[in-house]
Amino acid sequence: MMVPLRTLSEALGVDVDWHSPTRSAHIFLPSGLLAIPADETLPDDMGSVIIVNDRIFVPLRFVMYAFDANVEWDSIGRAAVITW
Repeated sequence: MMVPLRTLSEALGVDVDWHSPTRSAHIFLPSGLLAIPADETLPDDMGSVIIVNDRIFVPLRFVMYAFDANVEWDSIGRAAVITW
């Protein structure tokens, strides 16, 4: 599931910023910095970032793993279930 990075970050209460020189989004986690490159495949076969109309979309699972959360897909309810 792809989600808008800024919307997700704001919902999680963390700051996000675009780092132009490296073409990456920086999420400022309590435990440190998570850099998400726009032009590279993400680790662990998570896919890659999609940019649409200057908005960054990321795989929900990739960001939530950085928060030590688990993400599962509820196919009946067609929803992502996040647990900490």
